Order: sequence, then C-alpha cells, then structure tokens
Amino acid sequence: MILPYVALIVSNILVVLAQLSLKKVALGISGDREQPFDVMRIGLAVLTNPALWVALVSFGMSFGLSIFILTKIDLTRAFPVSTGFGFVLIAVIAHLAYGERLSALNFLGMLLVFAGVVLLTLKNR
Repeated sequence: MILPYVALIVSNILVVLAQLSLKKVALGISGDREQPFDVMRIGLAVLTNPALWVALVSFGMSFGLSIFILTKIDLTRAFPVSTGFGFVLIAVIAHLAYGERLSALNFLGMLLVFAGVVLLTLKNR
C-alpha cells in the first residue's frame, strides 16, 4: 500500500518542477521591458523555450499519476497532502532558486498548513 503514497510524492515533485519551469519561462519574457508588448514575439519566445515543454510534460505526468493515486487513496486524503506538500516545497525552492522572500510569518503559515494537512488526513474513529 506504500506505492500510492510514493506516487503522490512523485506527482507533487513533478508539479513543483512544472511551476519552477513556468517561472523560468516568465523570467525569460519579462526581462526585456523596454520593448513594446508584441504578442508574436512573446508567443514565439514562450513556445521555443525548453522550460515550457518541461512544464507541460511534468504536468502531464503528474496528471497521469493522479489518476492512479485516486484509485488507491481517498480524495479527502490525497488532495490535502498534495496541496500542502506542494505549497511548502515550492515556497522553499522559490526562495532558494529565485531569492523570493520568506518571512517568519510565512514559515508560521507553512507550519499551520502542515498541521492542517495532518488534521485533514486523520481518520475519524
């Protein structure tokens, strides 16, 4: 019964990879603010950016794993774990990779999210 939980962790890592890849795409098109807004230029820059394709493949793989996960784990357990884990992981990695600020209040929020996930996943007796 451990395989669905391993799949849940892998699925979340794939979503985090996809989000980080999308951030990389966004940084690539937002760096040139001197040029006027040009849909064709931006569209071409986005579509030819390998990070976009990493994001799409990662989201697709996570989607496929989610179908398997939901055949083995209740949605009321899988979704809180997935959301909480992803939220905390992306916040920490965004801080490390992109220098996004995390305050003590943000860390408190992450602890509360973790506590909420634990409470949501406990079985009623």
